[in-house]
Amino acid sequence: MTLKVRAWHKKEKKMYKVFGLSGLDSQPPLFVDLIETRPDGAEIIKENDKSSITLDDVILMFFTGLKDSKGKEIYEGDLLQVEDIRIVKVVWHQPSGSWDTNFVKQLRDETYSLPNQSWRRSTEIIGNLYEDKELLHENN
Repeated sequence: MTLKVRAWHKKEKKMYKVFGLSGLDSQPPLFVDLIETRPDGAEIIKENDKSSITLDDVILMFFTGLKDSKGKEIYEGDLLQVEDIRIVKVVWHQPSGSWDTNFVKQLRDETYSLPNQSWRRSTEIIGNLYEDKELLHENN
């Protein structure tokens, strides 16, 4: 599996794909090269002066290796709607060294179990923690 990473730029409040990391031998900063998607869908490397984007400027999120029911790649920080029952967020569980989900909001008064085949068929990415904060509120 190829390591895939995306980044939330804290100041710009925008999500980017990560093209690469540089300065690995320097203590800090570590520089992040980002890919910007233009309105026409073309992807270009975001212009920066190699000192403007560091790890302090972004929140990195890693690809889980899983896809939702529509084939979209699931990343850390994604919000998933599971079986029209609840919303969960994707997190890295450090003690077990594995991906997990944390409960966000109940949509219906039913339960579900993980993992099972129906979970994969009926789970859809509906947003992420940074671009879709309104999904985290109970009154939605």
